[in-house]
Amino acid sequence: MKKQASMALNVAFAMLGVAVLVGVNNGTGALGELAVWMSGNVSSDILSHLPFILCVFSMLLSITIGGAKNSVVLPAIIPLVEPFGFTAVQVLGAVFATGIISANLSLFNATPYLALGLAGVEMKDHLKYSLLPVYGFSLLMLAFMVVTGMLPL
Repeated sequence: MKKQASMALNVAFAMLGVAVLVGVNNGTGALGELAVWMSGNVSSDILSHLPFILCVFSMLLSITIGGAKNSVVLPAIIPLVEPFGFTAVQVLGAVFATGIISANLSLFNATPYLALGLAGVEMKDHLKYSLLPVYGFSLLMLAFMVVTGMLPL
């Protein structure tokens, strides 16, 4: 017990820090303002390609703003792209498929901190090693969805 106590305390404090960060991020209302701004200022040329653009950045958004991407940004985007023939299922499926692989890189999930704490690895080292391969896989998944017609261009 004595041997593992220091690691357990580090993991507990990391999880507490992540919880505080997520709470502050969700309580500011900045992401809601971003969605309102997007709906009022995006041109129709960009709107027709917005699901594809969002999928390109989906993994990075999942890491930086966490679940707010799904609960704030996507509900604002879906009505904007429906006139261009995109269904909610297409947009949500594509964004989740390209973003879900970032679950163990996300700064807003406690799971990576717990796993990294148990492995004795710091998040910065994990991100240095894993970010590019995971992002490449996300782009490969996006290419697969475009080729198979799951996400029309």
